[in-house]
Amino acid sequence: MSLPPRRVLAVSLLIALPIVAVVVAGVMRSSPSLELSRLSYQLSGRELTVSARVTNSSSKASEVRIWYFIAAPGDARPWLYPVVKSRTMQREIAPGAAIDVSWHDQLAVPAGTFELSAWVHVGTESGFEHAAGQFAPQLIDATDPEQYRRTVGADQLVSIDSVNATRSASSTSCDVQIRNDGTTAETVEVTWGGRGPDAPEGPLGSAVVQVPAGGMAGTTLQTSKPMEGVPIWVEVRRDGEADPLDRIAVDST
Repeated sequence: MSLPPRRVLAVSLLIALPIVAVVVAGVMRSSPSLELSRLSYQLSGRELTVSARVTNSSSKASEVRIWYFIAAPGDARPWLYPVVKSRTMQREIAPGAAIDVSWHDQLAVPAGTFELSAWVHVGTESGFEHAAGQFAPQLIDATDPEQYRRTVGADQLVSIDSVNATRSASSTSCDVQIRNDGTTAETVEVTWGGRGPDAPEGPLGSAVVQVPAGGMAGTTLQTSKPMEGVPIWVEVRRDGEADPLDRIAVDST
């Protein structure tokens, strides 16, 4: 069957303003000499601007890497299953100085509700280590699967089209639709699991799905675990390959 053209996303925030600026109050620091502050974002349609300041209060110059993630709300480790990872900014900060960094991106996410966070790593003799992080207090609302369909790069032919999780007090099921924009059929493995303090470690299960060329195919994954209040992640990969073709983290509700 033929597929509809990919849609342009128009993602808005939970607060209904045409352009929204969010200043982040929550701070996570593990380095006493580096501070991530003034983290904010502006979102107008798909145009996303993220800004932050990094201050070095030590007596030595510091080399830092800064980036942001968009992931499921409440995920304390958003780097594991993000839906968006920004490009990395690498800068050197003089002693007692501060730098401002910003990203200007086209936001593209699957249907769901998401949380933005920014992170700083500092260079050490053994490599780069975590220094600071912040989470945005306002969530990104992209819950309409038609309006907020994610766009996929031209070289990514197999992707997760939609994920719909159903939770009850005694079980959880997850309907996953896989999209193939290529000219040959694909056999892929779909794996899912939970992410959070109450979630079981490791994947909950997997299924092999055959996706026709230029079409879609789906599978329903089930578990007897309730998974209430736990964000769910889904990955799809070619059978036998280690790296996923696509992955999504969905809301905890």
